Amino acid sequence: MQKSILIAHPCPRCGSEGGVYAVKNKKDGALWAYCDECDTLWETIDDIQNEVYFNNRSAEFEWGGYATLEEVKEFGWGKYIIED
Repeated sequence: MQKSILIAHPCPRCGSEGGVYAVKNKKDGALWAYCDECDTLWETIDDIQNEVYFNNRSAEFEWGGYATLEEVKEFGWGKYIIED
């Protein structure tokens, strides 16, 4: 089973200890950040820091699964990876 890549902890919106994970947008292949506790999405790391939220029904996003470690690094989010 693929390990989900944690990029923020705790979730800045709901405070979940589960954290925020890198996920793929099926529409364009871009990565988004996602909290699986409150279903909040962020399009960019800056959105997380600036508290710009989307819900999982956002017209811009279509679920494409959790991103792999390689995808996160290729997308330029490698420095945001939080190790378990």
